[in-house]
Amino acid sequence: MTRRRDANPTGADRTITATDDSARRLADLARNIPGDIYRRIFHPDGTISYSDVAGKTEYLYGASADAVVADAGAFIDALHPEDREAWRVAIRESAQRLAPFDMELRILRPDGSTHWVRSIATPHGEPDGSIVWDGLTFDITAQKEAEQALVKERERLNAVSRNLPGTIFTRIRHPDGRVEYPFVSAGLTTLLGWSGDDAEVDSRLLVEA
Repeated sequence: MTRRRDANPTGADRTITATDDSARRLADLARNIPGDIYRRIFHPDGTISYSDVAGKTEYLYGASADAVVADAGAFIDALHPEDREAWRVAIRESAQRLAPFDMELRILRPDGSTHWVRSIATPHGEPDGSIVWDGLTFDITAQKEAEQALVKERERLNAVSRNLPGTIFTRIRHPDGRVEYPFVSAGLTTLLGWSGDDAEVDSRLLVEA
């Protein structure tokens, strides 16, 4: 934003300059984060709007920041149909308790692909009864794909281990001395009477066995 600068700026001019500088810093920050920042408003009549959106909005949702500000439906329509009601419920619960909003959501891109995002926001109330969230949304697709790949690998290892007389496990000893078992096959139930999940949660069961 460009404004005329007087040779002898008044207090008001200095305030405008400071506001412009803050806006530029915010825009620079938004351009350099792997997501977007937003201000969402839940109005007393139950409608939702976005007064400010900046960052990689089009990459995340397939809609521009201007489109989301003009109509919150541009964002809501991008949500996976199975996630929309859960998102609305989470919004209402966050608004009622003024509790932090933290949710993972699926986004349907215009090209048909599905992306995962995580949205985190802190709410506060306004005198007119509106609830306002200042938040951040970022892409977690790679993380979700890694989790899904891990689930498939565990399923594969479990399928193999069913035909073996013992137990398959992965053990990690960390530099601080901690021992972790991120994978233990179902054969552990036969040997020790525990499930693999028990050992994954509390590695001391295997260490002390």
